[in-house]
Amino acid sequence: MKKQTKVVLGLFLTIGVVGVAAYFIRQARLLKSICVKAGNIDWEGALLEAVQVYTQGQSITEFSLPLNLTLINNSNSEVTIKKVDMDLYAEGDLIGQVSTDFEQILGKKSETILNVDFDFTQDANLLALGAAELLGSLDFTIRGTITAEASVFETIEITYLSTFNAAGLISSEKSGGDCK
Repeated sequence: MKKQTKVVLGLFLTIGVVGVAAYFIRQARLLKSICVKAGNIDWEGALLEAVQVYTQGQSITEFSLPLNLTLINNSNSEVTIKKVDMDLYAEGDLIGQVSTDFEQILGKKSETILNVDFDFTQDANLLALGAAELLGSLDFTIRGTITAEASVFETIEITYLSTFNAAGLISSEKSGGDCK
């Protein structure tokens, strides 16, 4: 092979490797620019209604607790939310779960509301929840992940943790990403 051909091939190979590396670095930075915050959490009425149905011996599987999450994309690229997987705990006991597979696009430099519903688990102790709620001392914790994708090659799991009471007063919230 001629020396000029080797130089040209080497140059193209070097430019390609540098371009691919720059792409992955940019995508990694992009995915760290996503922030998740809780929207409104007003479950008091829904909890009391579910407890009443539960005490009458009926199924609570048709009841759910809505959660609105605010997703903020601070990057200059679109991101696709692929999956939400969260657990809801009341006083440390698992009472509900969200597990969805859907796609929602977050535009660049945008803020979007993501609506999900916690479905009650079969073994949720709603009698204890009802008593604690009437006394005003029921604390909840949400733990989970949101899967975001910027390209076929770049996927990130955004962790979410929030502790609050049934009236919706958030006492602490920690999430993945930069919420500035």
